[in-house]
Amino acid sequence: MRVPSFRYGGPLLAVAAILCLCGAAALAGIAGARTRVHRRSHARSASAQPCRWESLRPGAANLRHVERGTLCLINRLRSEYGLSRVRPNFPLTRVARRQARLMVAEDYFADVGPSGQTPISLVAGTRYSINASGGLSVGQNIAWATPERDTPAQIVAAWFASPPHRAIMLAPEFTDAGVGVIPNLPNVAHAGVRGGLYVVELGARHR
Repeated sequence: MRVPSFRYGGPLLAVAAILCLCGAAALAGIAGARTRVHRRSHARSASAQPCRWESLRPGAANLRHVERGTLCLINRLRSEYGLSRVRPNFPLTRVARRQARLMVAEDYFADVGPSGQTPISLVAGTRYSINASGGLSVGQNIAWATPERDTPAQIVAAWFASPPHRAIMLAPEFTDAGVGVIPNLPNVAHAGVRGGLYVVELGARHR
């Protein structure tokens, strides 16, 4: 199932997403999430503790903190909707970081790379696919932003404001996640300007 890529906001921010599923049961689980998931009370949401590092701007010395802040915010949203948290996963993190580096090195911003590589194909080639005899579910959100809008809080808020990206972050079946962030942008996104490039991979192994 492909979620169409599109752009959010003005020229300072763009997001794209792809959702690849294996098997009709997985597809039904994601599709139903849009109607079954309900936000918990506003009082509970307002009292949520802030995520450490959610306001950091990506730089060479703090990328791991930015990644953790991003995952914390996604998990806070999932908790507010009564969903289980996604666990940090190293193979998914490696895929996310590689995707971010490739977009800068090969100068593109898209869910499918110039050579045709997709998130599902990249994840399927890692140790994450071991013991997934029933297939994999993989979701990816990507975003870039200039320094005015490139904190984890701003990026996750932009994803949340977009129904397809929100559906990926709040898909009940996802159990694992990896985040990759770099403090550079591909020229095709915003030539000559630095900023933050974010990639989030969410996954589930079916047995």
